[in-house]
Order: sequence, then structure tokens, then C-alpha cells
Amino acid sequence: MEKKNIYLERNDIQKEKEKENKKSRKERRKRNILGIVLILSIISIMNIYSASVYNVGMKNKYLNSHICYFAISAILFWFFSKVDYKIYGKNRINLFLFSTSLIILGGMPIMANFFPKIVPRINGAIGWIRVGSISVQPAEIFKIFFIILISHRLTISEKDGEKNSKLIFNNIIIPIIFAGLIMLQNDLGTLIHYGTIFLFMIFMSKVAGKWIFVISTIILTGLSSLMGYVYLKGIEELGNSGYKIMRIKSFLNGLINNQYDNDKGYQVGQSLIGIGSGKFFGVGYGNGIQKYSYLPEIHTDFIFASFGEEFGFIGVLLIILLFWSMFNLIKNGASDCDNFFGKYLLIGISGYIFIQFLINISVAIGLLPVFGIPMPIMSFGGSSLITIFISLGIVFNINKN
Repeated sequence: MEKKNIYLERNDIQKEKEKENKKSRKERRKRNILGIVLILSIISIMNIYSASVYNVGMKNKYLNSHICYFAISAILFWFFSKVDYKIYGKNRINLFLFSTSLIILGGMPIMANFFPKIVPRINGAIGWIRVGSISVQPAEIFKIFFIILISHRLTISEKDGEKNSKLIFNNIIIPIIFAGLIMLQNDLGTLIHYGTIFLFMIFMSKVAGKWIFVISTIILTGLSSLMGYVYLKGIEELGNSGYKIMRIKSFLNGLINNQYDNDKGYQVGQSLIGIGSGKFFGVGYGNGIQKYSYLPEIHTDFIFASFGEEFGFIGVLLIILLFWSMFNLIKNGASDCDNFFGKYLLIGISGYIFIQFLINISVAIGLLPVFGIPMPIMSFGGSSLITIFISLGIVFNINKN
């Protein structure tokens, strides 16, 4: 019998070894992500209980609702982990997702005028649909639609060999449309989140470094100019410029002069007092005082302040490490994915979760204006939690396949 070439045999052994290593990495990644989500979920439930117990007494409706949201999210996570992710890459599915987003997001300003009880205006924004006791934030749920649409378009760019300017211009149409629809809702925070998700996905594509530098320079210059204009103008001159501009003015006063007024800057000022009082080890679970009506929305947008107050620097460091680990685990999964669509889905979802986390904590410590962006998994709210768990279900399906 003819003996097999030693080089071919060695190559087969290396391929088999790489296959086993890849399988091992997938299993570790799955266990680690699941472990991180479980830890964050437990911390979230504990934190919501602590932050809301004073306001709702023994009934503790926030806790009960939060647990219900987790139950629904867990079911959806399981369901989407079983659905083959490649189905989202089909043209008809993308057309359906885009049409649905267009109709619902575009129809909300109209609904706000004719049915204000169903689509109410909150601080000038019209981002919620309310039917009885059920509230849904479509722009939050459609973030996963947005990631799927961009991933599908970037996959086409990969197959067509598009690079640099052509890749950017061919992929920017969808973000522009979504930006226009969200601007109609007057929701600056959600608009910024969508924009940063798109930029992250583009930067992780085949765009050359010089293009990334140019885009970053243009964005930073524009933001700096806007911030400088708002800061140099007096409060009186900006009085008729809208709620969001006043928020930015208050943010700049706090960041530069450490002055937080009792109107637009009140939440951030109280948030910093809470986090600062936590010091290294925190004041202890349940012992925080900001929840006693000092810090509004402490169970939603400012849940980080409540956690920082009670668990201190050590607790905050733990949360940062958990989200950083989740981000890297999901993003690194893209290197093991042989499918362009799956690769960009992983990149988009990792960016979506981590950027939302960064925006939330940056607001809580006064590094960004108040945008009303919840912390992933930790904050009270069904729309955000459900979207996060659907995204993680898709991550698990990609990892499995």
C-alpha cells in the first residue's frame, strides 16, 4: 500500500487540530457570554429592587415588571437562538424589516398629533407607543432591524469588492433614512446611538485607515463647533432654542465649570453625588439615599448611579469588566465566522450593546449630555431588555452555526 505523503499527513493533522480548537473556542465563548448575562441579570434584579423599593413600597411593581420582562426576554432569546441567522440575510426579509421601520417610525409623528394618548410627547420627544399599561419604544426595538439591514448591505459590498468611498456611499443611504425618521421624533440620544453603531460597523469593514481618520476628524470638528457655539452663547440667547440645546448648555457648564443647576443639570449633579459617596467599597446594598426621590429616573437611565453609590468603585469596575468582556467575546466571534453576513451581525451587535453601555455611564458621570439612553440589561424597561436578548439569541445562533 502506498504510504501517504508526510507533508499532507501533517497538514491534515493541523487542520483537524484547528477544527478542534475552533470548536473549543465556540463552547468557551458560549459559556462565558451566558455566564456574563446571568451575572448581569442577577445584579440588575437586585439593583432594581433596591432602587425602587422606596417609591413603590411593599407592592414593588417595578421589580415584578422587571422580572416579567426578563421572563419574556429569556423566551425570545431561546427562540432566536434556534432560528438560522442566515434567514435575515434574504432580500425579502430585509425589505420587510425596512418597510416596517419606515411605516412605524414615520407614522409616529402623525399619530402624536391625532392620538396623543397613544403616542405621547415626553420632553418634546415622541418615541413611545402606549396602549393601556403597555409601553413600547419602537426605535429601541428597531436597532436590531437596523443592524441586520446594514449587515446585509455590507455583505453585498464585500461580495462586490467595494472599498473606501464606494463602500461608504453605498451603505450610507439606510442610516440617512433612519436618521431622518428619528429626527422627526426629536430623540437625540437614539439618533446618536444609531449613528455610532453605523460608524463602528463601517470602521470594522474594509475602509482604509485614512478614511476612518477623515470621517472621525469631520465628526469631531462638527461636534466641537456645536459645543463651542452653545457654550459661548448665554442662557438667555438660547432660551427659545429647544429643550435639547438647553441640556447641552447645562452639560457644558457642569463639565467645564463643575456647576450643575437645579433644572437641566439636576439629575447629573445628584448622580455624581451618589457615585462619589460610594467611594471604594460603596455604602452597602440597600443603603443608598439617592433613591429617596433625590435622583429622578434612578431605576432607568441613572441606574448606574444607584449601583455606584451602593457598591462603590469595586462594583463599578466589575460592571465595566463584564460589559468589556461581553463586547470582546461577541466581536472576536466574528473572526471564527466564515460568513460575511454573520460576521457583520456580530460586529454590529457587539458595538450596539457596548456603545449603549458607554453612553449611559458617560451621562451618569457627566461626560455626555443627558440623552435618555438606558443601560443594557441593568436598567428598568422592556423594549431595551427584549432587544438586547433577541440580539444575544442571534449571537448564539451564529456561534452555533
